[in-house]
Amino acid sequence: MKEALYTTLCCTVEDISFVGVLDQGFFYHERGAVEAHRHTQPELHVAILGTYRLESVSGEVTLDMKKGDVALVPSGFWHTTAVDEGVAEEYTLRLELSPVRTAEAKRSLFSALSQKLTKTEEGFLSLCLPEALPLLSRMQAALEAHGVGGRAEAEACFRLLSVSLLRGLLADADALEEDARDDAIDRKESLEKILQREYANPDFSLTELADLLGFSVRQVNRLFQLFYGQSFREALSEIRLYNAQRLLLRTALPMAEVACRVGYREPSGFYIAFRKRFGCSPRQYRLQNGIE
Repeated sequence: MKEALYTTLCCTVEDISFVGVLDQGFFYHERGAVEAHRHTQPELHVAILGTYRLESVSGEVTLDMKKGDVALVPSGFWHTTAVDEGVAEEYTLRLELSPVRTAEAKRSLFSALSQKLTKTEEGFLSLCLPEALPLLSRMQAALEAHGVGGRAEAEACFRLLSVSLLRGLLADADALEEDARDDAIDRKESLEKILQREYANPDFSLTELADLLGFSVRQVNRLFQLFYGQSFREALSEIRLYNAQRLLLRTALPMAEVACRVGYREPSGFYIAFRKRFGCSPRQYRLQNGIE
């Protein structure tokens, strides 16, 4: 088990407190199924590699899992995990939710969410959360880096995941047709491909992104809120600064060149954004990570 995992993360969304314990599990065919167990809190399972099954103790309820699949195991539900061949790996996120004491107006929202998380008679709940695996992978990388801002980055990812989970759990399942889910995934993949291709362009704008996707600016704004819980500008800044981190740690490029390569026209703008996000200058970040 990696040192950075089994870590507790916290955030508040819609006046609901989310506390999650992040862990990582490996399953081997040769070892047989994991011993049947249950948890006092609901647990999110996100497949990383391989294929495996979540099974109820009776075997009457099963859910096949492959890379990127997401399932929620309600609190108190007896279950096990089985692999038919090879090795499988997954993230688990044990969740504890509670209403903020001052938020009486949101009690009905918390009540509806609690019902979803404790429906043990229905067994596993499969969720369409394509952003879950990338966010959890990023959380793990941020925690393992032990660098400045790593904890803050992990908690920011946890908040985005909590927003997606809240929306996914409270959505009207009957209204989410399978083709609509596929369409949402395709849109997110198209959006991310364009962002990765264009983030280094200092002139890249929301209007240009909307034109490339064939949507209106309003529609694209809604996609960013749906997929990331952020605005276009915030998400673009995250990508630029994440890539700046990578260049600072892996290359000896001058600061001005790093700024240019990740889409900042002026180094001063890069310095300000970096310090605001990570609490130190790019130069200090290198020094704190043992790079002269």
